[in-house]
Amino acid sequence: MAIGRGTNGREIRDFVIMKLGGSIITYKNRWMPTLHKDNVKRLAKEIGEAWNERKDLALILIHGAGSYGHVLATLYKALKENEYERKLLGFAEIQRLQNELNAKVCAYLQNHHVPATPVQASASAVLENESLVHMDIEAIKGMVSVGLVPVLYGVPAYDKKLGGGILSGDEIMKYLARKLKPNRLIHASDVDGIYDKDPKKHKDAKLIKEITRENVKEVLDMLSGSAYFDVTGGMVRKIEELMELEGIVAEIINGNRAGYVKRALMGEVGLGTVIKT
Repeated sequence: MAIGRGTNGREIRDFVIMKLGGSIITYKNRWMPTLHKDNVKRLAKEIGEAWNERKDLALILIHGAGSYGHVLATLYKALKENEYERKLLGFAEIQRLQNELNAKVCAYLQNHHVPATPVQASASAVLENESLVHMDIEAIKGMVSVGLVPVLYGVPAYDKKLGGGILSGDEIMKYLARKLKPNRLIHASDVDGIYDKDPKKHKDAKLIKEITRENVKEVLDMLSGSAYFDVTGGMVRKIEELMELEGIVAEIINGNRAGYVKRALMGEVGLGTVIKT
């Protein structure tokens, strides 16, 4: 994406796409959709402070589903093939819940003077075996150029092969990164970054501070087959997908740590695991 003066007067020098994980904005493991209000309030405040202090920042936000999507998605996937009508209802219900979550997140951001604008990615997204193959980005690009902050979210979407599939926030981030060429990607999750083993079970677990093309094979070999990384959001796959991009600095940080999201948006690097593509 061309970086220059936006029509709102901002001299854009730093274009960031940030994902807020569902595990930090909701109580992910609850059966009922439950917003983590304290976290969302704090995160909105941090984003608002960074946005209003940095007049050279362009920003796109993406958030996960957490308890607003994962439980229902699992239940409806478990239905038998002949229960197609119920699957369609599930598709629609999860979509509605995700819209509600997005509206709540945007409302908190707007309270802190962030022009957060809800964007339903599934309105134009086309999947193929749950990989995003097309999404209209002209409006998103235009929103960024005039100083708005588009807020997208993982959600059920039309799939050419499956009929319907889950469009994940990670898929959206990867697609936008390829098309819009941001300076940085930031994943705010519930972990400090990528460890060599589960830090909750192993006191000697070490945080991997930086992953580059030079050491990525060594890191992936070390992590492959680890149940820990499977249950924490597929970190191996996340690294592999990020490495498909070129010339972008990505970082996985702990969004549960107060101040980290603001510090990352202010330009600080090294709060978690940095991935240089």
